[in-house]
Amino acid sequence: MNSDLYIDEFRNFKYLKSNPATVRFYKESASRINSVQPWRDLRDPNYQWPYRVEFLEQVFDLRNNSIYIVDEFLEMSNTPAAIYNNRHGECTLIEINNPVIYKGNPVQPHLGIYADATDVIDIENFPADYILCSRKHYFTPEDRLSGHAIKVSASPLVPHSGYSAVFYNKEYAEKYRCALSEAIRKNNDAVSAISILL
Repeated sequence: MNSDLYIDEFRNFKYLKSNPATVRFYKESASRINSVQPWRDLRDPNYQWPYRVEFLEQVFDLRNNSIYIVDEFLEMSNTPAAIYNNRHGECTLIEINNPVIYKGNPVQPHLGIYADATDVIDIENFPADYILCSRKHYFTPEDRLSGHAIKVSASPLVPHSGYSAVFYNKEYAEKYRCALSEAIRKNNDAVSAISILL
């Protein structure tokens, strides 16, 4: 693991070479994710979740490790368990071992290619053409259902709205999953209470 990819200097370098809209996404995403702090009495504006994967370059660096996606959206996880959990305010934790980014047709994976760090700009510009998956679980129908294959365009690594996040530490991914689930439940309870009054 290249620790230089996870420090402020790399983040600043990434911002410098990205267009303003992408930089705005990175900053707004970090602000949303870091605002999920239910165990604190007062929100700490300087809090940052550790071990977070923010950029595609980091995924390539972690190809011999694991990443953990905390998912609040049904589009990313369509297993029966994920659908049930989402309806009850539970976010899903998807573990991807030995992550790779693949370009090609998932119906014919042997015709596709693995992307590498030189493809980052193309992936950022055309994320729908790429799939984030586990090198060990390579495009069987079961893998797509279990969350081992996710379109990059549906992942938290490219512009999107919401609180889904990627980590490279399972303990903190689980802590974030619990914190986000609790925040969603509280929000759902508040909306339900208001709707009863209307």
